[in-house]
Amino acid sequence: MRPLFRPRTRPQAAFISFRGGEHFGDSPSVELGNGCHIQVSQIVLPNPQEPSGVTTAYYSYSYALSSNIDEDWILRYDYVPGKAADPEYNYPVAHVHFNGTSAAYDGFYMPGKRPLYKLHCPTERIAIESFIEHLIIELKVPTHGDRDEALAFLAESRREFHEKLRTK
Repeated sequence: MRPLFRPRTRPQAAFISFRGGEHFGDSPSVELGNGCHIQVSQIVLPNPQEPSGVTTAYYSYSYALSSNIDEDWILRYDYVPGKAADPEYNYPVAHVHFNGTSAAYDGFYMPGKRPLYKLHCPTERIAIESFIEHLIIELKVPTHGDRDEALAFLAESRREFHEKLRTK
């Protein structure tokens, strides 16, 4: 990953993307060892309560079955805290979308029902470590080194995120 900065003399925000992103807002996908793809986008800003720190202004973590991430995604975690003050935005700022099918949901009548993949299922804000751990455990994404060591590293990093570094 490398940060892409908005073109200003003193950067006020950073967009974090995987290699391949050349411009602010680019979100290339990365192929994993199991042939699937992830797409990670994150915007961080200076933290007004912690002058030497940053705060997350947005993130989106997606997992897809092919390089066509716009069509073949399975799940996507979104965090859009800036929408909390928007009276037109009626969804949880931290949520997950599932791109799947459910005969029970399809058969359930509800006026104005949205497609299943457009539902904003509430969740807590998650650390990137939780997303990566999910990929390793549930979706069998291989690690470059020892799997247990990778999971222990992610658990420790997530613990630090929750105990020391997380901002509201």
